[in-house]
Order: sequence, then structure tokens, then C-alpha cells
Amino acid sequence: MKILVTGAAGLIGSHLVDLLLNENHQVVGVDDMSYGNLNNLKQALTNPNFKLKTVKAQFLPLWKESFDIIYHLASMKKPTDSVIKSSLVLKENTDMVNIIASEAIKNNSYLVYTSTSDVYGNSVNFKEDEPIIMGPPTNERYSYALSKLYGEQYILNEMTQSNLNGCVVRIFGCAS
Repeated sequence: MKILVTGAAGLIGSHLVDLLLNENHQVVGVDDMSYGNLNNLKQALTNPNFKLKTVKAQFLPLWKESFDIIYHLASMKKPTDSVIKSSLVLKENTDMVNIIASEAIKNNSYLVYTSTSDVYGNSVNFKEDEPIIMGPPTNERYSYALSKLYGEQYILNEMTQSNLNGCVVRIFGCAS
């Protein structure tokens, strides 16, 4: 299979790339290297079935290509300092999911969208059916959570309203 992995040089993305290559898939990795690290792809970069594109996923010049599966792991992270504006986190992440979902629909690719437990907001129980309670909009950290929640809702809507095939995966507590 021909597979695209966005966020390929990140912790989870690089392990996924290695796993897919070990299963003899053709893998195109995309990472703008804002959070990724080439050392994570040391093994993959020696594999002839792997190509790395260092570009933002939403500006990917290879949308001329189609993929059997798209793993969308890339995202702009939570603002932790004044360098990253929280409004940019919202814009970048929603732009990415909109474009990637459109490409998956157009090319009949299966889309795996990775989200985060941050979408639970201020939850105590982390249950799927409980109401989501976010804190005040003055807390810029919620920009990341809301962008991921938007992505989940957008993907689920497209799965019922168009011909998008895919799933949403929420990742809990991952650290390198």
C-alpha cells in the first residue's frame, strides 16, 4: 500500500513509519520539522520505500499523488510561550484537517485522524458521553483542544455526509 504519514518525524509518527516500512509499505512522510526530529527517522531514511517531504501538510505539493491510507498526526501544539500565537494554532490545525480530509475524499483514501485527550477539557471522568466543559477563553491552551475537537467533529461529519472513510483516534498522555 501507499501510505502518507503527516507528523512523520515526531515521536508517534516515526514509530508508525518504522512499523509500516517493516510491513513493506511505500511510505511518504511529511513533517515541517517544527516539532519533529530527523533522528527519529534514522532507520526510515535508509529504506528505499520511504520518502520524506519537509513541508507543512496543508501546503503539500504532492497532493497530485493519491494514497491508500493517510495517517494525520501533524498538528501545531499547545501554546506554551509567547512565540506561538494561540490563534495560529487554531488556524493551522483546522486548515490542515480541512485540506487533508478533502484530499482523502477526492482520492478515496482511508483517513486516520489523531486527536488528543485534551478535547475532554476539564473532565474528571473522561467518558465519551459526558458533556465537554472547557475553561475560559483567556486560557490559550484551549486553542489546541478546540482545534482537535473541531477536527474530530469535521471528520465524523464527513464520514456521514460524504464518502470519507476513516476513523478518529484519541491519544492519551504520550511523552518522549
